[in-house]
Order: sequence, then C-alpha cells, then structure tokens
Amino acid sequence: MSCGKHELHEYVYVNKIRGGGSVYILTCVRTELSGVEEGLKILEELRSRNGVTMAQVVRDDIVAGVRHVEAAVFHSIEAFTRGSNIAAKPSIELLLRLTGTRQIRDALAIGGITGPCTAWIIAVWTGDTRPLDELKALSARRGLKLRRLDEGRPSPEEIARRLGISRGELEGVQGSLHERVEKIAIMRAALLHIA
Repeated sequence: MSCGKHELHEYVYVNKIRGGGSVYILTCVRTELSGVEEGLKILEELRSRNGVTMAQVVRDDIVAGVRHVEAAVFHSIEAFTRGSNIAAKPSIELLLRLTGTRQIRDALAIGGITGPCTAWIIAVWTGDTRPLDELKALSARRGLKLRRLDEGRPSPEEIARRLGISRGELEGVQGSLHERVEKIAIMRAALLHIA
C-alpha cells in the first residue's frame, strides 16, 4: 500500500501510495473551515490543479488517523483498477471508504461539512507535481488556519460513534481504544466493496 518513507510535518502529512500500478502522493492537512461553502471552494480549487486525481474535505471526527486515510485512498485506487468501485468518481469512492458506508447520502451525513468545524483536506497527486508547494499556496490564497495533525483530535469514542462502530466490533479487536477504532475503520475501507 504505502511505499517509501512518509513525511509527518507538524501540519502536513505526505506519503507515497502505490496502487493500480502507479505511485501517487497523498497529502493531508487539518484546518478550520467556516462551513460548507469554504469546503466546496477548496475542493473545486484542488480538483482544478494539474496532477490531482482525487480530493476530499471531511469532518475531523471521522478520521481515525493517517493510516485510515492511507487505507481509504489505496482501496479507492485499487477499486477503480479492479472495476469494483462503488462510486463513479474517485473522490466519492474515497468519501465512501472513509466513512465505511456504501450510500453517498449516508457518507455525506457522516463525514460531510455542515457548518464551522475542523476538517481534513485530503488530496492525491500524480506526476511531477509539488504537492507541498501547492498546499502552501492554497493555504495562503484561502487564508487557511492549519492545525497540527496530532493535537486537539476528537476522542476515539467520538470517532467510533460518528463512524457507527459498535461495542461488539470494538471488543473483537485488540489494542488501545484508538488502535481498535483505527483498525476497524481500515478494515471497513478495505472491505466496503464486498459488504
């Protein structure tokens, strides 16, 4: 899934993802959004950039960690390669896999931006793009207030509740609560197409 060494900066996560016979660059940032309009404008701008193959903006309380995002990206890419994708567009496939649901309206209800909140901006790049430069430019143009990736995160209980992870599912997995929530979110992303 992941190849090469990832970079975890205070405010940006960058990693190479190998999938579908290609190498992609995954970038994630957390930021404060004023609401739906701002999220849509960011998505529109990202999707218009050369080299962006998928982009998504989601609520902070559905992301179980960067490994969860990596798994959702990888399995979205693989689904399109195999022809087992659920959605017609890669960005929607990513949203479905992040939320662990097969219905777009449910995925939007779970992970969509509905008002002012902390959100993850996820972009997957190909080619010779310079994603860090692109993200810095986007941040400057939009006046985004980036948040550290590891500070002020929702609790594992909040994330499990938002993703609809049951007590029974949590009891069936070993590790800390954070690890269990992340493992279940990753399994859901991987198995969504056979559910």
